[in-house]
Amino acid sequence: MVKHIHGWMAFAGLVSAFSIASTEAATRYNVRRIPASQIMSRVPDGSITDFRLALERQLANCTKKNQQEVFLYGTTRVTRKQMCGDTINRLIQLTRTQPDFQSIYNIIKNEFTWFESLGNDGQGTVSFTGYYFPHIDAVATPQGEYRYAMYRRPPEVVQVLSGGKTTWRYRRPDGSLAPYYTRGEIDFGNVIRGRGHEIAYVKDPFESFIFHVQGAGSISIRQDDGTVERKILNYDGANGHPYVSTRTILKNRGITDEFTLTIPGQKIYFEQNPQLLEPILSETPSYVFFKEGNEGPYGVENIVLTPGHSLAIDPKALPLGTFAFIESARPDAVSSPTQTPFSRFAVTQDVGGAIKTAGRIDFYWGEDEYAIYTSGVMNTPGKAVFGIKLR
Repeated sequence: MVKHIHGWMAFAGLVSAFSIASTEAATRYNVRRIPASQIMSRVPDGSITDFRLALERQLANCTKKNQQEVFLYGTTRVTRKQMCGDTINRLIQLTRTQPDFQSIYNIIKNEFTWFESLGNDGQGTVSFTGYYFPHIDAVATPQGEYRYAMYRRPPEVVQVLSGGKTTWRYRRPDGSLAPYYTRGEIDFGNVIRGRGHEIAYVKDPFESFIFHVQGAGSISIRQDDGTVERKILNYDGANGHPYVSTRTILKNRGITDEFTLTIPGQKIYFEQNPQLLEPILSETPSYVFFKEGNEGPYGVENIVLTPGHSLAIDPKALPLGTFAFIESARPDAVSSPTQTPFSRFAVTQDVGGAIKTAGRIDFYWGEDEYAIYTSGVMNTPGKAVFGIKLR
C-alpha cells in the first residue's frame, strides 16, 4: 500500500490497516452538513474512465464489510451501505450514462447530501499535498556505488494492536516488544545486512528514502548477467519508529528557503552537500520494508490506487472509503512556478503517518514526470466535501 510521511507528502507506509469502529461506538467524522448551494462550483477535471475505475475498486472492498455499520458525519448517522454501496453504485452508473463531469456534477449536486471537512481551522481549510509511485534503478548484488539495500520485512518485525490502531514492533526472543532498528542503523550501520532479506541494492540513499516515504514503487534490477528485471515493491511493514521529515530537520538546521525544503530542492541541496546526507537521514528514524508484487500501489485496505482519483486521509477525522469532491491548486506544468486551480472527484482509499486531522489530505498523482514534480512541491490550501446518497 502506498504510505507517505511528510508535511509535503504523506507516508502512507506506517499503518497497514485501520479498524473502523462498530455501530455501538460509531466513528464520528470532523465534518459538518452543508446545503448543496455551498459546495464548490468549479467543474471537476480528470478522467471519467479513471474515476470509474477508482469507484469500482472501492465497491469491491465495500461489499466485503458489514453494510449496516454506522458512522457519524457530524451528527448525521450514515450506514456503510449508504456511504459506500448506494453512493458509489450511483456514481458508477452516472459515469456510464453521462458524457462529462459537468453532467454528473449537475445531477449529484442536489441528489446527494453534502458534508464539508472542518479543516485545520474549523472553517473548512484543508492543506493538500501529493504523493506518487517512484522508480529506482538497482542491482542484484552490491557493487560500487550500489550498496544500499531495499529490504523485505524480517520475521521478527510483527504487527501489533496498540491504542486502538495497528503498529509495528520488534518481537525479541523473550517475547517482549520494542521498536526495531532505526534508519541510520539499517542503512548506514548495516545491522541486518547478509541475513537474506535484501531485495536489491540502490546507489542513492536519498532516493531510497523518498521511495520509503511513498511506501511503494518499482525498481529495475540489473542482474549479474546484464539482464534487467522490473519489480513492483509494495509496503510490508515498518520499524515502529516515528517519522521525522527531512524538511523539518533542514528547517531546524536553519534552512528557510522554500524551494530547498521541497523534494526537488533537497535533491540539489544534498548533491551540493553530500557530507550532510547520512547525518540528516539518520535523524529520521522510521524505516519501511517491502514485498514484491505484480501490481500496485495499494491503499490502506489493499485497494489498488488510481492516479488522479485516490486520496489519503486521516481515518479518525475523515471518512475512509467514500466519495470526495476536492478543490485546490496544482503546478501548471513540470518545473512551473505558477499554480492552476483545479477540482476533482476522488475516493478516499489511503492513510498516512503525517496525514493527521481533518485539515490534511494527500493526493495520489501516479508515476509520470508531472506526478513526481507535483508531489515534491504541492502544499496548497483547498476544500473537501463528501457526498452521500441518503435518499
